[in-house]
Amino acid sequence: MKFILSVLTVTFCYSLQAQAILTINGKDIALEEFQNMYEKSAEDADYSESSLQEYLQLFVNYQLKMAEAEQKGIPDKNQVKQEIDLYENRLIESELNKELLLELQKEAYSRLQEEICASHILIDVKSNPEPIDTVLALKKAKKLRDRIINGEDFGYIAEKNSADMSTKYNNGSLGCFTTLQLNSYELENAIYGLQQGQVSQPVRTKLGYHIIKINERRSTNGLVKAKQLFSRANKTQTPEENMAAKQAIEKAYWQLQNGDDFNTTADSLFLNSEEIEVSQDDIDWFSVGSYEDEFENAIFSLQEAGDYSKPVKTSVGWHIFMLEERKDLPDFNDLEEALSDKIKQDERYYQSKLNFGEELKAKYKFKQDSANYELFVDEVAPGIGIGGWQIPRIYDVNLPLFSIEEQEYPAVQFINYVKEQHRNNQYHGFEYYYNDFESDQLLNYHKQKLIEKDDELKSLLNEYKNGIVMFQLMEEQLWSQNEPTEQQLRDYYAENSNRYNQPDQVKVKVYTVDADDGRTQRKLRKILRKGQSEYYIKKLNRKEEKVLFSEEILKKKEAVINKTNLFNIGEFAEAERGDVVQFYVSEEMIKGESKSFEEVKQQVANDFEKSKEQKWVDGLKQKHSVIVHESVLDKLIRS
Repeated sequence: MKFILSVLTVTFCYSLQAQAILTINGKDIALEEFQNMYEKSAEDADYSESSLQEYLQLFVNYQLKMAEAEQKGIPDKNQVKQEIDLYENRLIESELNKELLLELQKEAYSRLQEEICASHILIDVKSNPEPIDTVLALKKAKKLRDRIINGEDFGYIAEKNSADMSTKYNNGSLGCFTTLQLNSYELENAIYGLQQGQVSQPVRTKLGYHIIKINERRSTNGLVKAKQLFSRANKTQTPEENMAAKQAIEKAYWQLQNGDDFNTTADSLFLNSEEIEVSQDDIDWFSVGSYEDEFENAIFSLQEAGDYSKPVKTSVGWHIFMLEERKDLPDFNDLEEALSDKIKQDERYYQSKLNFGEELKAKYKFKQDSANYELFVDEVAPGIGIGGWQIPRIYDVNLPLFSIEEQEYPAVQFINYVKEQHRNNQYHGFEYYYNDFESDQLLNYHKQKLIEKDDELKSLLNEYKNGIVMFQLMEEQLWSQNEPTEQQLRDYYAENSNRYNQPDQVKVKVYTVDADDGRTQRKLRKILRKGQSEYYIKKLNRKEEKVLFSEEILKKKEAVINKTNLFNIGEFAEAERGDVVQFYVSEEMIKGESKSFEEVKQQVANDFEKSKEQKWVDGLKQKHSVIVHESVLDKLIRS
């Protein structure tokens, strides 16, 4: 029996939703659309008769405007179509990015919990290498690794063999870092797969082969904020200047050790260092990978706020650091947007698009036309990464390169894509262009399928489309017209002067008592009903403040409390307000005053525009056929 009732309920709800609430110009408007807009827009969507009827009038006006826009061909105007397309692409792209980015965001956040210090040796491989070049580079990398494993110094081999000029003379050191700070996702993946002290097998990236050594793996230091005392010392200065810089910072350290505070020591450093460059600087929040290793590690080693370091030498000079504050990395939700922005600028995002594209190929029956693809590679692709690339005249640009389900993609679309990349100064090899184009088309196809299958997304797009159409209609029909003249506004003010009078108000005394204090409530109620003086109320508060007093000014609608009209002077009313009970006594009538045109000019202008719009809507009611199905609306009413 329960199952039968359930089926009947579902069937009833479905049949109700399928009914029309309106018919405009012979076109039915579904009850479901009314309900969706009612629940989103109505201030008090309680399904009472008054609430439904009030919103129905707004809904009718809205649908009349949409019917007028349809008749005027506004949805088909180019500027409207372009704006709708732009929004659609942005919205769906954000939905796709959720799919593409989530795993990368989780991976990056996980890696942020750790800091790695590493060194590497790069054996470079030139771009577009011959097979023999790659083989020789790999053999060299393997031999160098064997030498390291057999005990030779990593730094020495890096200096003699590494092609990375920024690290070879520094023992091959890449410094300390965390995720999204290297220029290579392949290199980062290899590094995060190694243990402390481990030397990797040769790792291939677009630069060549890397031999990686992990010097340290440690938990994240989070974010730190510090101050520093600094004296400049570098290779461009004389030995005497460098010695003076060192002596100045050592003297400052001696002062700190002997009890001077950081600011006093800084003042002394400035006074006694006329011939060398010194400074006191604030170092704002930073994490690993922001400065040199010596710089960062000196600050990371400080544990408590106020701790200071020994003198530290970096490439720019001598430092003493004082820790100001330390904090953990933010939660994933707080970092999600920042990670997303960084990932989109990283090669891992490009790789993710390619990987996602491979999944979509199987889903949407992707098929490459091998013959046409090979023909393009042989006859058109040469020189594709060079400015001024030309298409042979004899080549048929309409030949399809691939198809997705039943849709074919001719070579001309790919050619136009490449030329757009060139206009943006993006020059790559054929495979990069082709793979990116292929992935983009698969993603675009997937976008359309998302719209077709996702009712929520479809509804959101439809709402925005209607909003653009409505905006264009109002712009053409009302907003683009001339501003009302001063005289028109004054005439409107004269015709509706009562609307701009200050309404009568009443001043009331308000006594507030805790809702649980029934004894005080009873006493106060008795005092107020007898109209007795404030003396008796003060007696209630003699030992403890049980009654709070205030005054309020109420408008006419606000002055009716529990059916008692406080506009009648001397009336008494009470009402429960959550955790308290409030007692009201009307005290004084405040007569309203009329306002001058100058005082309410802006309000008059707003009301004038609303009245103009209402006249226009009234005209639409005469122009378009409107049938309201009241019996359908009645079924929504909840008692």
